[in-house]
Amino acid sequence: MTRLPRVLFDVKTADTCRWRRCDGREFVLREWEDGAVLYDAASGDTHHLSLAAAQVLQHLHNQPSTLEGLATGMLSSGQEAADGQTFLALEALVEHLNKLGLIEKSIEPEKH
Repeated sequence: MTRLPRVLFDVKTADTCRWRRCDGREFVLREWEDGAVLYDAASGDTHHLSLAAAQVLQHLHNQPSTLEGLATGMLSSGQEAADGQTFLALEALVEHLNKLGLIEKSIEPEKH
């Protein structure tokens, strides 16, 4: 049986599905050269994170964002667009942060 490639976005929510930091959560984040540690005051849990995960949390601390918005915000200088592998890695990272209870989906219209 041949498996089809995983779809990055749900077609119905691709334009409106945004991620945000969970409401009412207070985090303490410390970064080093090779990673980060996050303390979640609400749960009392401490998480060892990659620098990319810390960057996603910092981005979402400021405002909710789509996967595309996160990818654009995380591009290294000189890069014009995220490739497919970058999107898949970012999607997996966002899903992991969601399973940890640090971020959640926010389906609401984008504010202009």
